[in-house]
Amino acid sequence: MLVKGVLEEDFEVIDASIDEIEYPDPFAAKYWHIEISHVMMVATEAFMHRGLEEILAKSLTTVDSLRDLTKVLEDKGLEPDLDPVEIQTTNSAVLKRLLSKLRQMTIAWSLRGQTSLGLRVHGVDDLLNRVLVADKNDIYLELWDESRCLQKVAKTVGCIEQGEFIDSFAVSETLAELLMYLELSQEELEAALPALEKQRRRKEVEKQFVQVAGKPFQNTEDNLEQLWEHIAVCVDDNRVIDLQLDDSLMLEELGRKKRSKKRKGKEGGKAGVKQRKTISQAMKKLIGVAEEIHAYRVLQRSYGVEYVGPSNRKSENSLYLFPKNKVDDGLGCDFIIQKDGKTYYLEVKATQGSDEMFELGSSEMRLAIELAKERKKQFRIIHILDALSETPEMGLFSNPYNRAHKSNYVFEKAGMRVRYVLS
Repeated sequence: MLVKGVLEEDFEVIDASIDEIEYPDPFAAKYWHIEISHVMMVATEAFMHRGLEEILAKSLTTVDSLRDLTKVLEDKGLEPDLDPVEIQTTNSAVLKRLLSKLRQMTIAWSLRGQTSLGLRVHGVDDLLNRVLVADKNDIYLELWDESRCLQKVAKTVGCIEQGEFIDSFAVSETLAELLMYLELSQEELEAALPALEKQRRRKEVEKQFVQVAGKPFQNTEDNLEQLWEHIAVCVDDNRVIDLQLDDSLMLEELGRKKRSKKRKGKEGGKAGVKQRKTISQAMKKLIGVAEEIHAYRVLQRSYGVEYVGPSNRKSENSLYLFPKNKVDDGLGCDFIIQKDGKTYYLEVKATQGSDEMFELGSSEMRLAIELAKERKKQFRIIHILDALSETPEMGLFSNPYNRAHKSNYVFEKAGMRVRYVLS
């Protein structure tokens, strides 16, 4: 409704702004019961600032029930019973089926020796996103039939491809008419299926490759055992730093490095710190295995094989390199090292970028709290920045639950998310 009333803004922007409308403080003291008229008064005022037409706004402030609201909107030619999100979901599904069929037709067309390849090169999801970007609002407002979808695709694909195949969209309202115009037979469509499947498999394989230490690595479960060799080849021993477990905090040094990075980023026109992004479970696993490889190499270089070996690794990630290792992910740490009368419990954390935030699991929190007052048993955190890059950076940090160091950290989400404060 608001998209049609406020043409200058996108549906998603308006939808988000509805969620941001705050409950007015005076209402708590003024009303025992909140009526729909009170809600509409607040909502209408909020959207008047966004350009909602005055006549519609005045009508909305007069409603006393949902029935009245429905009638007002219907009188304005709107359809309040339609759910925009449901419409968008339905339209996306129809559009995706049509795009899949179109790609099959494109392959059949190209196998005939024609030159139209744009739809063949671009995947269904890519084409779907292109159409959705071009029609941010329309897809939420009314249901699309096959003819409407074909028009949307023609408009979008016309920007990346020209020729008889695309020209045929203009004289076809359905896929059946398109087939007739192009004179494509069912046999030709079936012959395109193997090529379509081969292309799909190739796309799936391409998605599996990730840049690790400057070179592509196939990120699959059965290939993670090759990650050690991959990193060892790309990041040679001369680039592995020394790490001393007695150094309680390295925040000041890391802070200088990050400030330097930010300055360089600004000078080069790029931001020094990347925003946090949601990553897949496969990527989380890859980062988790990579972080422990970096930590193991650093610890072994710093203390030698007599102090650091496979048995010092306690997480299940170590099984990719040492299948017979005895592990326990419930211990709350990834390494246990004994040296000079002390036992160090080391938990390794890493980020794909340069974010100084990391999360502690329940077992890690338990162990950190348990060892917070111990002298001979020390909980440490090894944090690796840019873990998948050619030049990962590493910081060694004290127990965040130790009273002496607690001011160096900011705790979020009931203490499970921790951010250290750079000097």
